[in-house]
Amino acid sequence: MYTNVLVFLGSIVLANAGCPDGFMSYTDNCYAFLPVKASWAEAKTYCEAIGAGLAVIESRQESDFIHGLVQREHNAISTSQIWIGGTDLIEEGVWLAPDNRQKLTFFDWAPKEPDNLNGQHCLAIFNYGSLLWDDNRCEVHNYALCKMGGDSSVGIIG
Repeated sequence: MYTNVLVFLGSIVLANAGCPDGFMSYTDNCYAFLPVKASWAEAKTYCEAIGAGLAVIESRQESDFIHGLVQREHNAISTSQIWIGGTDLIEEGVWLAPDNRQKLTFFDWAPKEPDNLNGQHCLAIFNYGSLLWDDNRCEVHNYALCKMGGDSSVGIIG
């Protein structure tokens, strides 16, 4: 596992303008799936290692864009969910962004979610059906969706 992560993180390259290689652009941000199965905390660290963060989705329009990305990349994503930026680990039911601990104000929950079933405190998107949000156990291994501002000069290959 760690060898694969090191190889993946070792494939960071320089890019010229706009979004880095391997990222997709939407408004002023760039998005990429990390093809590494990781816990939520590991995924956060891996996104940070490439100059990004776990994607905090802030509007219906951004969520619709993410739905399109997930649908397009569905067959390449081998996990049933995808980690995004948000946790209520500090206080149950109060969802915070992982980088600045600001309260999240937009949610796209699946029906009957969040349910905190067996201590679920990390935010994920279902990779099938409605592509809505779920709270999941943070130690589950999923792919991650990373997000960065559009002026970065790093990229990913993979």
